This record gives sequence, C-alpha cells and structure tokens, in this order.
Amino acid sequence: MEITINKINKANDSRVELEKIKKLKKKYLDTLKKYIIATRITEEGIAILKKEIILEANKQFANLLGYKMKEILGINIGKYIESKMVKRLIKNANFEIPVILPKILMLKKDGSFLKCSFKLVSIKLGNKIYNCIVIKDISKEEKIQNQLKHNQEKYKIIVENQTDLIDEVDPYGNFLFVSPSYCKFYNKNEEELIGRNLFDVIINPKSRASVKKSFEECKKPPYFSCSEQEVMINNEKRVIQWINKAVLDNKNKINYIIGVGRNITEIKKSEEKIKYLSFHDKLTGVYNRAFFEEELARLDTERQLPLSIVMGDVNSLKLINDAFGHERGDELLKKCVEILNSCIRKDDIIARWGGDEFAIILPRTTNQTAKKLVDRITKKGREIKKSNIPISISFGVSTKTNSSQNIKEKINKAEDSMYKRKLSERKSLRSSIISSLERTLFEKSHETEEHCNRIEKVATKIGEILKLPVGKINDLIIFSRLHDIGKVAIPDYILTKKGKLDEKEWAIIKKHPEIGYNICEASPQLIHIAEYVLYHHERWDGKGYPQGLRGTQIPLLSRILSVVDAFDVMTHSRSYKKPLCRIEALEEISKCSGTFFDPKIVEIMLSISKI
Repeated sequence: MEITINKINKANDSRVELEKIKKLKKKYLDTLKKYIIATRITEEGIAILKKEIILEANKQFANLLGYKMKEILGINIGKYIESKMVKRLIKNANFEIPVILPKILMLKKDGSFLKCSFKLVSIKLGNKIYNCIVIKDISKEEKIQNQLKHNQEKYKIIVENQTDLIDEVDPYGNFLFVSPSYCKFYNKNEEELIGRNLFDVIINPKSRASVKKSFEECKKPPYFSCSEQEVMINNEKRVIQWINKAVLDNKNKINYIIGVGRNITEIKKSEEKIKYLSFHDKLTGVYNRAFFEEELARLDTERQLPLSIVMGDVNSLKLINDAFGHERGDELLKKCVEILNSCIRKDDIIARWGGDEFAIILPRTTNQTAKKLVDRITKKGREIKKSNIPISISFGVSTKTNSSQNIKEKINKAEDSMYKRKLSERKSLRSSIISSLERTLFEKSHETEEHCNRIEKVATKIGEILKLPVGKINDLIIFSRLHDIGKVAIPDYILTKKGKLDEKEWAIIKKHPEIGYNICEASPQLIHIAEYVLYHHERWDGKGYPQGLRGTQIPLLSRILSVVDAFDVMTHSRSYKKPLCRIEALEEISKCSGTFFDPKIVEIMLSISKI
C-alpha cells in the first residue's frame, strides 16, 4: 500500500515538473516571438548567444556585418570582435549587470571594420543563461559629430578673428559671451564683462534710452532689431551699427540674444562727405548751383520778402590763369570767397554759379541794403591783391518785393546788371591790371623801368629810320615796355640767381615768351602785341625759341627788340655778370649779325651808335 502511494506521489511530481518545463518553454517561445517582432522594426542589429555561439539574430545584425543570415548562425561571436576586452565581457557576462559601450570595432565580411555602439544583456530562462547583444552603426553619427565639432572649431576661429563686435547676452542684458574684437574695441577684458550688465559697463547714459528701445524691440516678433549707436573711444566719436537677434528655446521663450556690431564710422564720414560734395563746390567750399536753386525755391515765399539776389563775376581770372597758371587762379577764387563770407550774414546763402561767377541769396533784404553789401565787398577787394593784381568783382543786384514777381526773372535781371557793370569797368580795370603787371615785373626781375625806357627810346629810333607807320611805332613803344611780361610768372629764385642757370632752370626761363603771349591775349588792350612778345627770343638762323622761326618769318618788331634788348643787357650790369663797354657790345652785336640778329637791323643799330 505504502509502495503504491510512493509511486503515485512520484508520478505526480513528474507531471508537475513536466508542466513547469512546458510553461518555461512557452515563456521562452513567447519571448522569442517578441524578439523576432522587435528585430523587424529596429535599425539595430540583435543577436542571441549561448556560450558565445550565435543562436538567433535579426537580419539587420547580419547586414551590418555584411553577411547573410545563414552565414552567421552557429558562429562564435568572437570571430567578429576585434577587442579582447569585449570578448572577455561576453564570456563573463553577468545577467544582473548590463554592459554598454559607446564604440567598438567589429570585423565585417569584406575585412573592413564596423564602428558601432555595443550593448550586452544577459537573460536567465530557467536554469539557462542567454546573452543578447545589440549593435548600432555609429559611423554616420560619428561623421556628423565630427562635422559639428569641426564647425564649432571653425565658428570659434571665425568669431575670435572677426573684426565685427560680437556679444551674447541673456534677456536681461547680462553678458554671456564677448568676442576678442569686442573687448579690444571697448578696451575691456573678458573678466570685466562676463556676468555684468551691458547697460552698466558699456552703454553711455546719453545713449541708454535709444539702445534700451532697440534691445526691447528684439524681444518681440520677429525677434530682430537694427540700430546705430554713437560711442566715445579714446576721446573720438565712433558709430557702431548693431544687429540683434533673439534665440528662442523649444517653448518659444527667449534663451539669449546675439548682437553683431560693425564700426561704420568711416562709412558715415564718407556718406557725409558725399552729401557735402553733392551740395558744395569742391574748390571753394561754398554751396554749388544745384543747392542754390533748391534753397531759392524754398525761400521764394512771401515770408522772406523782400528777397534780394546778388550776382558777381570775378574779373581778371582768365588773365591770372594764363599768366600764372590755374593754381593761382584757384587761389584768387578762394580769396574772393573769403571776402564774400566775411561780409554776408549768417542766414545769407552764397553759391558758385559758374566758373568765375558767384550768386548770393539775401532773405528779407531790401535792394538798398543789398547794394550796401556789394559796396562793402568791393571796398574790401580793393584792399587785397592776389599776384599783385587787385581783386575785383563786378556785381549785379535785383530784388523781389511781392509774391507776384517771378524769381527767375529777378536772377536774369541781376545777371544783366552784372554784365553791364563789367563792361563799364573793363577799361579802367585793364589799365589797372597792366600797371600792376608792369610794377610786378620791375619788382621781381632785372627789367627795371630805366631798362624799359632805354629800349623804348632806341627801338623807336630804329622804327622811325625804317619809316614804320605811327600805329606800329606805338605798338613798338608798348612792346618795348612789356616784352618780358611773362617773367611775372617765373619764380623769383631763378630771376635773381647769381651765376649760370642749370638746365631745368633755363627750361623754365624759356617759357616766359609763351606766358607773356597768354597774358596779352587775355587783354584786348595788349592783344595787338601778343605775337611780338611770343617771338622776341627767336633767332635769325632759326635756333631761337619757342618755335624756331628763321629770317623774315620772325615779326619785324620782334627782330628790332631782339637787337636793342641784347645791346642794353650787355652794357648794363646784372647780378650774374659785369657790363661791357659800348664798343665791346657793338662788336659783339656785329659778330652775331646773320646768326642771332637780322643783319639789316644790326646795320641800323651800328649806324645809330656812331652818331
């Protein structure tokens, strides 16, 4: 009975054990099913190991290593793992402690290596332990990370070497970052700025309100602002253009604000210069005609009446340009502007109307007051000379007294009046200019008044012997006195030099006939002797200057003066030579007959000297 009971108990125990095994097997199969499902939807490679042998694996695991599924099942995992340490971890795996490695190398079928992350988890099913490894290709991620790292380094280099000012502040204006260029510009170091507030350490109290406004604008959509800020650096004003951009977090809250500042001081100066040049005359600095016309349109209102217009034309500008060069002519114009500016009022507007013309707008000014201004300018001009020539401006005045009158007609009337005045003043002015030039010549060269008087006397005698008409005799008299007028434009150091001139100095001296010609051409009173002045240093044999004329190609009056001038220079002392006696000079003149001088004129000169 007892034996029977024991048999029954043993049979029951066997059934219970069998049930347990069935349940474990079912649980294992369920786990495998879940594993298989999981492996189909993941990019990770998964493999189940038993004692380092691959029992199961998903397709991704095989693909990552370059194999087909049937090629890896039943293979020792150590075949694919390069690291001995990883092999030991798999061999000694503990199901209680998972292993996670961010990067290992696994050998692929083609001999290359797969960079992958590695996870090892041990699973206990009944009395058996299985290892599950999970691998993931990290080569792309690593490439992206390397690129990000490279970009960060490149960004750092760009920022650190950027000439623009770069800062990063929190929403309250506290510094989080400043570029080296920012520190250098404000003469601050990083320690002085990081953690401090922008408005406390950088912003000038005078600029605080405008900067604060731009800063607050940046906190509202579109989270961007642009502004200009004036700062004083080393006692010099600088203009910085700031562009601020707020950076939002994933909740659309402002994380920080990045500012980029550019020093636009020189750009602003250039803009101001362009603006200045667009409304001002480059040479004299007064307004130009375009600005004058704009202002005239603005001031042409009843409130500004009576509105007077003054037109002025600078006399003798062409003469100075021809005699002394355009540089000296420019100096004359600048001097005229000085005089005009010294006489006009603060609200009056002066502009360069043309080459040698100026225009003045006189708001709320009667015609009588405008004429008094003209008289004041004229008087001041007489007291000042430029290149020993009196400064003279011919003026015309016109006044608009009621709104029905046309302002353009008033300008035309002022111009007409100016030209009439210029014509009436021309004769006396030119006489004054010629006298001034003659005095200048006597002051700065060896051409003394006595020298001119002697030449005039002898040349006139020769002219009479040649039975020249009265008109030609008169030309000869003026020509004798002004033949060297071109020397007024020759530097003093050359004219008064003791000893011989060098090649360069001689070349400058030889320009005086052409300069003299230009002076005479510019004056109707002297135009009739211009050609004689030009050729008075030509030689009979064609070796003279400036054009190398020969024989009778040279005007008769020029040939006469050439002989008379040479004789007078020989017989009177100069700083660079001693005088010859009368006989020696005549002998020298005789020797040069047919080379330097017209033989006929030499013959007359010798006959006169014997008397």
